[in-house]
Amino acid sequence: MQKEQILSKPIKELAWKLSTPGIVGMLMTSVNAIVDAVFAGQFVGSAAMAGIALSVPLIAFNFAVVRWIGAGSASIVSRAIGAGANEIMGTILYYTIALLLLFSLFISIAGFFFAEDLIRLMSGDGDVLKYGGQYYLTMSVFSLPSIFGVGTSVLIRAEGKISYAMKITAVGVILNIIFCTIFSAYFKWGITGIALSTIIAMSVYSVLTLRYFILRKGMLFFGRLPIQPDFKLLKEIVTVGFSGFLSQISGLVRQVFPFKVMAINGAETGLVVFSAIYRTFSFSVTPALGMVQALQPVAGINYGAQFFKRVRSSYFVFLGYGILLMAFIAIMLLAIPGNILALLIPDVTITQTDIFYFRLLISVMFLFPVFPNSITFLQAVGKSKQATMITFCRDFFLFYPMLAYCWMWGQAESLYYGIFIENAVCALLFFGYMSIQLQRMKDTHDPIKMYLVK
Repeated sequence: MQKEQILSKPIKELAWKLSTPGIVGMLMTSVNAIVDAVFAGQFVGSAAMAGIALSVPLIAFNFAVVRWIGAGSASIVSRAIGAGANEIMGTILYYTIALLLLFSLFISIAGFFFAEDLIRLMSGDGDVLKYGGQYYLTMSVFSLPSIFGVGTSVLIRAEGKISYAMKITAVGVILNIIFCTIFSAYFKWGITGIALSTIIAMSVYSVLTLRYFILRKGMLFFGRLPIQPDFKLLKEIVTVGFSGFLSQISGLVRQVFPFKVMAINGAETGLVVFSAIYRTFSFSVTPALGMVQALQPVAGINYGAQFFKRVRSSYFVFLGYGILLMAFIAIMLLAIPGNILALLIPDVTITQTDIFYFRLLISVMFLFPVFPNSITFLQAVGKSKQATMITFCRDFFLFYPMLAYCWMWGQAESLYYGIFIENAVCALLFFGYMSIQLQRMKDTHDPIKMYLVK
């Protein structure tokens, strides 16, 4: 039923129907990302919270690899559904799970032997090193539930079952909060108990995703176990998903290095204000990331079915709604900049200059959807080279040069202008590039579809 709706209903209707659970699920994921740190700060201490903070980039790198596997597999699933390549639906699960299991084994071994060394590498020492090492050790050794759950839930969304994926995400988040409360507030298990709460919650999350496939609630199922590996299929997973890995790493860099540049060039108060403004921007664009979860199955399934007019329409419709949503959120934030900054940093006196920089960054927020929409669209239709190229170009020709300039020659305030210009130029260039690519998309036989059917 979901396939027929995606292939027949108006794209605008699909955008609203599928984006809403995607946005809710993404917001819950963002909340879940800070649950452990909040409980650590409240019931263990600031050193424990700092230790978790140092482990976050390491865990984020792990999930960038999971994103690599998931994005590649999801693209194949969506296109196979549209192409009617049912034999792919019975085998892709084996390859996806095998890759996830291998990576989980690697993470478990690496974490067991090098957890504390990695936290030390992240500048941890003293109690921060101790707590951070304990947390990352526990999360690494028992990484399988998180890696399996996140990696396979992407396939559920690739079928267009965004609502189901959102529901199991809600279960995981609620359970994590409950177990964090029990283990840290009542049992006093400290940092290890907080990590275990996440592991238990993700174990339930993984069981729910596995149940989806076993009971065949969608089109994916466990077919006959492949005797010989299909290296073409594995190559497709790896090449298409690589841009997803790059975009995740890019996001990680964007959450770390701008703060280092500001810390080097600016005063402590300037760093605090920049942190509040940048975090507001990063959290406020979360709904746009939720919308692209819905774009992936719509574009991929229609592309597999060779409904190229609907494929083109999906990009522009989802992008248009994303821009409108970001503009609406930006307008609300721009109306009360002082109140927001005072709420986030109550012990800092907010100046008119601070409010100006807040408005500068928030004003470019409406252009944010162009990049994630473009990457997700290209991944969905299997255009791995183009997706990798635009990710690489944005980082190495726009973002990194901007950071380097601000680091070596710019004042602290130049970072605000740099981020504004980088986002604006990126949006304009990539929108133009995507418009050209969509015009060149011809209504002819798709070689990827032919590969899947063969």
